[in-house]
Amino acid sequence: MIPEPVQNLLEYGVIKLKADNLRIRSVDASDGSLFFQLSEGGPVKTDTILAFIRKHKESRLSPTGLLTYRGEKLYIPKNLFSTLNQLLNELASC
Repeated sequence: MIPEPVQNLLEYGVIKLKADNLRIRSVDASDGSLFFQLSEGGPVKTDTILAFIRKHKESRLSPTGLLTYRGEKLYIPKNLFSTLNQLLNELASC
């Protein structure tokens, strides 16, 4: 059995790698929301972002490329990592 802090570190590494591959400059969590700073000219297609926003009704994209997602119970590491993995997989489905 892997200790929880080590498991969290491994999960963080997976998330970081996925975000880097999508050229997402930063991923932040605050007040029940996730914030993805997308890079201009990155591999995430406009159609994928639009589909993401249609699927997640409370999501928003700012003119500066900040994609916001409102989630529940993101303060629990297991929920946070699971949600991040799911959302990054959706953004990668180009």
